[in-house]
Amino acid sequence: MTAEQFDIIRAIIKSAYPSFNIMPDKYSIKLWYTMLGDLDYRLCETALQELIATHTYPPQISEIRAKCAEYTAPQLKDAGEAWEDVQKAIQKYGYYRSDEAMEYSAQETTDPDPIVALSRYIKKLYPDSIVLGVDPVGEFAEASVTPIFYSRLVTMDKASGHNMNIVAWMDCRMAVHLLCPDKAMNLKMLAAVMQKISVDEKIILLDNSPMNISEVQIDKQADYLKQGQLYVTGRFGVLKYKEKPHAIESIITM
Repeated sequence: MTAEQFDIIRAIIKSAYPSFNIMPDKYSIKLWYTMLGDLDYRLCETALQELIATHTYPPQISEIRAKCAEYTAPQLKDAGEAWEDVQKAIQKYGYYRSDEAMEYSAQETTDPDPIVALSRYIKKLYPDSIVLGVDPVGEFAEASVTPIFYSRLVTMDKASGHNMNIVAWMDCRMAVHLLCPDKAMNLKMLAAVMQKISVDEKIILLDNSPMNISEVQIDKQADYLKQGQLYVTGRFGVLKYKEKPHAIESIITM
């Protein structure tokens, strides 16, 4: 804001709090302008109006800047809003139209599939929840009452230095998103999944081979729509050679 615009801001504050000695000299005025001069004038004016309406005492510089930051910071949707977005996206586009249905695309890879195994593992732990990739879309319950789990692949790499003649070892990192309308239950459910995986130390893949888990981590500050709050790191083996049928198909005895 310009110096002239700051004069208006200063006049607003002094007019709203006439009994307080605010910015009484040129030094304090210079300090306030130095601390607020980089803000957009209209944004600062709007923030000041809200603060005046809710504060008995004059707002401090830090309060004005914090209020301006609230207006400019990206707002994360709450659980209820997120539920509605997921439900609308699935209803409109279907589960498999991944480019259009937000981040909730099908995550199946190929056998042995770590995502399918993780999703089924969670479904077994929370059978009453909705697990994308396990539950058919047509059975989706009302989004305001049923927790939704969604697992996705973050990275998958061939492990170096640990391969054998018949097995190639793969390292993978997976993210688990939990959308739960009850905020009190959100962390409790994530912690239960984390503790269960930590105790088991492995997740069984569809071919009955183990995926050994090396790390499980919860990030409470993560965006549950875009990032996911639970991260699972594991290692599993892929057979280099498929089992072949025996060359002798039949034996005839006389």
